Parts: sequence; C-alpha cells; structure tokens
Amino acid sequence: MKINNTLLVAAFALCSTVGVLSTSSTSGTWLPATPGDSWSDYCKPGGSKLNTYHACIQFEPKFFKNITKYHDFRAHLAPDLTGFAALYHGPDNGTGFDTDKYWFMLRSVTDDAGKVRVDCSHLAIWRAVYDGDRLVNSFAVHTDQKCGAEALVLPSFVWDD
Repeated sequence: MKINNTLLVAAFALCSTVGVLSTSSTSGTWLPATPGDSWSDYCKPGGSKLNTYHACIQFEPKFFKNITKYHDFRAHLAPDLTGFAALYHGPDNGTGFDTDKYWFMLRSVTDDAGKVRVDCSHLAIWRAVYDGDRLVNSFAVHTDQKCGAEALVLPSFVWDD
C-alpha cells in the first residue's frame, strides 16, 4: 500500500500539538480551526484577524518535511496544505522555524516613523553553516515583508536545495 506523502505531512501537522511557548520544539503547536479563528481569518482578504500579530506563509506542501525545529511556534494550517498563518505575541516576540540548512524568522514591522505595524510581518531567511555540530557562520539569503492577508511566499530554493 502506497501512502501519499502529502497526507502524511497533513497528519503530522494536524496532530503535532506538543509545542511549548518560549521554547524550541520539533513539532510546534498546530491550532485547530474554529469559527473566527482559522487560517482564513488571518490570511484571506476580509478576514477577521488581519489586524493582529501574524504572518501568512505560502510554500509547496513538500516543504513540511524539511522543517526540523520550531521556535515559539503556533499556527493555523491552510486547508490546501500550501501554507499556514503563524501567530506571535507582540512586536518583540517573533516566531520561527528551521530546516537543516536555513533559519526562518518572522517578526512585526516598524514603519519609518517608528510605529509598529501590527498588520505587517517581516520574514528573514538565514543560511546556517555548520562544521559538524558547531555553527561557524550564518548569513541572510532572503528577506520579505507583507501586510494583511498578503502571503510571504517562500522561495523554492528552501525545499529544492
């Protein structure tokens, strides 16, 4: 019997609820969709949660298998498994996740006048270079910023690399 990889990813994402805030974990916290609190409320035009601290992330479903660690991570999964709405608490508390090669950091945006934009998120992708288990270098390979329901689209190199 052949099991579809996408179904395994969805099952893992939906069943992984062992994350603890303020720590790193291998599973993060995948929040159940409830009326008024789902991926659509954060990531669809006209959603009820657009003016909250969150980031809409879009990618190929195969990317899930590359994620190895989550940092203060809580999210609602998109129904089609092509992304999630990552939630975080305020301007000084971002969220993120890692693969073997990259670190993904999400934070709120501060405008030119110094005002925090609750409805906007900044994504920074860092390349981590290791010598065995020792980190020897890291550098930014991609940054982006979006507001409201507009998704931060991950570049394909993060799952094709």
